[in-house]
Amino acid sequence: MPHKPPRTLWDATSPPASDLADDGYWRLKAIIGPTGILPISRSTWYNWIEQGRAPPPVALGPRIAGWRKSDIRRLLQSLDPNGYCRKAS
Repeated sequence: MPHKPPRTLWDATSPPASDLADDGYWRLKAIIGPTGILPISRSTWYNWIEQGRAPPPVALGPRIAGWRKSDIRRLLQSLDPNGYCRKAS
């Protein structure tokens, strides 16, 4: 099995295309941080949500939240090449 180098910057092709195409939900750790799609902090992520730049979480249970993969796919497509998130219209 070939070894993949670690990702250092956001890249629209980072997550496997089949994973993005599936319906379902991602937990926060899959989206942000060193192992997530976006290398941003938790506080930045929640600021983006408050500003309307990132989708709000969906309650999956009394103490569990997730984000729709389709919403995250739209967010990734809305990012400019420098990784900055434009405010949703």
